[in-house]
Amino acid sequence: MPGGAASGANPPRVGASARFRSVVVLTSGSFSFTLPTTVRGSVVRVQAWAGGGGGGGTSGSNQCGGGGGGGEYVEDTVIVAGGTTITGSVGAAGTAGVLDSSDGGAGGDTTVTIPTGTITAKGGSGGLRAAAAGGAGGTGGTVLTGRGLKASGGAGGAGAVTGNGTAGTAGSSTTTGTTGGAGGEGGGGGSNAGCGGGGGGSGSDGNTKGAGGDGTDEGGGGGTAGSQPGGGGGGGDKTVNAKAGAVGMVVLTWTA
Repeated sequence: MPGGAASGANPPRVGASARFRSVVVLTSGSFSFTLPTTVRGSVVRVQAWAGGGGGGGTSGSNQCGGGGGGGEYVEDTVIVAGGTTITGSVGAAGTAGVLDSSDGGAGGDTTVTIPTGTITAKGGSGGLRAAAAGGAGGTGGTVLTGRGLKASGGAGGAGAVTGNGTAGTAGSSTTTGTTGGAGGEGGGGGSNAGCGGGGGGSGSDGNTKGAGGDGTDEGGGGGTAGSQPGGGGGGGDKTVNAKAGAVGMVVLTWTA
């Protein structure tokens, strides 16, 4: 299975008496997985986190960058026959904005394709440079059934010229009782010190969360990267580059 790793530890529960196997794709890029032919018909739970946006860089006037937006989380449960090949792509991390140069890059979309269609989670937007807004959280993905849910990524916090950058927000959820990943904190600033905004948190199923990276104090070493899966990266300060977002993730769980 290119671009991924297998794991059978503590898979999500699908039925009261079902036995489980699961595959977790941890790295960005394409993947392909074939269900065992011994499975005559299987209920497959698809969980997909998109990549988080990268934090924005500074401008030539030393204004700090905004944090990257968190990636969207999408979940659906579908019926797939044994022997079916499931393909897709895990969203890449958004690139960090460069000092005195660029905005952060957008996180990549995550897709999972079965014979009846494609499930998609949308990547977070990159933070802007020059004391501008943080990136928007990923939203607008697709599910295939009425059982599906979508949770938008949190927005990145804005950068600042003086004082503190704004904290990133948590991801939101369409399902009652679940919460998004935590947003990163805005970096603290001195009296004339600009600082980067925090990265947005990923959307979440209420269990696995991607946290946004913190913004940075002026001269304090740069914002922190978003944490997997799908957190947005912290914005850059006057002297240090911003940080990248986090890659997405796919979890496939089926009844045996």
